[in-house]
Amino acid sequence: MRISRTGVDKYSECPRCFHLQYVKGLKRPPGYPFSLNNTVDALLKKEFDTHRAAGTQHPAQLTFGTDLRPAQHEQINRWRTNRSGVEFVDEHREITWFGAIDDLWIDSQGLYYVVDYKATGKLQPVLNMDPDWMSGYKRQAEFYQFLLRKNGLEVSDRAYFLYCTGDRSRAVFNEEIKFHSELIAYDGSTEWIESTLDQVVSTLALEESPAANEECNYCKYVNERNSIN
Repeated sequence: MRISRTGVDKYSECPRCFHLQYVKGLKRPPGYPFSLNNTVDALLKKEFDTHRAAGTQHPAQLTFGTDLRPAQHEQINRWRTNRSGVEFVDEHREITWFGAIDDLWIDSQGLYYVVDYKATGKLQPVLNMDPDWMSGYKRQAEFYQFLLRKNGLEVSDRAYFLYCTGDRSRAVFNEEIKFHSELIAYDGSTEWIESTLDQVVSTLALEESPAANEECNYCKYVNERNSIN
């Protein structure tokens, strides 16, 4: 069985929804596609790939005073592809865990850093990762660190989020959106992952789905819908 990073995150959000998908075959309704965000991601990857090929620093890396540069690694394209991603064949649990990174940077000492691109249209530029709703983004970066370490890389606990906020203050559109870019450092921990993967495996072995999660909007909807005569 292969379980993605998003699958593990789904378990963290709601064990019932996770079980319904991976054991019962019932997925949550799909969300809206983030086409504009995906476009920003694709353009950023092209920019960083240009510097990756040249062995130079991207302006964002220079602006924020780091010695980081895009990592040149033979697996980088595979690791950024959704259907393959960074894989860890977990023989003990008999599951392959995987997830697709946005980018991988390296410092002058040869230490690797997980990088995630984010794009938003919020009224104010995103300057930190403090809000509670960003906890999923943090788990995402930590899980990628875990996978890369399982692939033999020396990976820093520090991850970076390149957060691009669209500027709404301009007087005209003129077929162009300007972005405020902020490179946000996040020092995380992967200590939660092994125990969580054990819990995931235990949940997969259940015949009956776990109880509904009171904090899960999908579970709330189903419960309220079933209460209507």
